[in-house]
Amino acid sequence: MQSHENPCWGFIDLGIHHSSNLRELLKIDPKLRVVMVSGCASASALDDTMKLGASGFVHKPYDLGALLSAIRRVLDSP
Repeated sequence: MQSHENPCWGFIDLGIHHSSNLRELLKIDPKLRVVMVSGCASASALDDTMKLGASGFVHKPYDLGALLSAIRRVLDSP
């Protein structure tokens, strides 16, 4: 039998049921670190998701440096 580990981080697009998806993921694993992504997020939507527990944000279209930086911040966080 194979052992499967849960992921420790992931991405959610702000435009696709962001708050309900984020809430559900954090219910399953409160330690999960989630980076939100969006090409047109409002400041209030971004603030709301950060208050719900998102670990970061990256604007679309993705810039490789920004994406890698966000991943590094999440992996380096306690």
